[in-house]
Amino acid sequence: MHITTHIILILALLVIAVQCPGAGGGRGGGSSSSGSSSSSSSSSRGRRSGSGGFGPFCFSIKCGLFLFLLTIFVIGFWVIVIICLLVLCWIKCTSGIPSQMNENFIEQGSVKDYNYEESPFKTGVWSLLYHQYNNWHGPYQILLTFDHSSGKVTGRGTDDVGNFTMDGIFSSRTLRIALKQKYEVGTGDPTENRGHKSTIQLNWVSNKNRFEGTWYIQTLKYRDNGYFQLEFDATSVPLLNTSNE
Repeated sequence: MHITTHIILILALLVIAVQCPGAGGGRGGGSSSSGSSSSSSSSSRGRRSGSGGFGPFCFSIKCGLFLFLLTIFVIGFWVIVIICLLVLCWIKCTSGIPSQMNENFIEQGSVKDYNYEESPFKTGVWSLLYHQYNNWHGPYQILLTFDHSSGKVTGRGTDDVGNFTMDGIFSSRTLRIALKQKYEVGTGDPTENRGHKSTIQLNWVSNKNRFEGTWYIQTLKYRDNGYFQLEFDATSVPLLNTSNE
């Protein structure tokens, strides 16, 4: 910021130096110099008014090549600054927000190289892994229940932030899941758990036999998104069958 201020001051001094008229003569020729200077200044202003100038800036080559190029540079500099500020503002405002609503997300996309003999939407224990703060978190175990008649999924679990519940929707046609995760206040890490909500949108990756996608969080103090992975824990099936008997 200090460098930018110095550059602006230097440019302003250069503009003033170019615009500043020459010094007057000594006391001996004061009267004639004054009249000559007045006449010269008047004619100079007359020439300047028709040369494309505006204040210290010049928008025409008639003002002189240096002043014209200096004006273009100053204007271009501020245009770039304004564009950068707008881009940063847009990134900050949209960070943590998915580009699609969950209902639209699960209905889009196509399925390739998938074995339709077995649905990937299985009720049981799933393993989740996510990336945040340049670190991997997990895996953590969660219990998900899929209702194929309604296309809804519910679940619960615990991670390094705290206890949470999940509810969402899925599509057997596009093999996509969209979840809403809600943390329970007073559990886990008090510096991270604010009882906030996050959105998770996942696609089925058949060659890896798991769901992959992105998590999104936007609160008053924090906005971000990152990678999220969900994989079925096959070892949980015997345990679930035993508990149901």
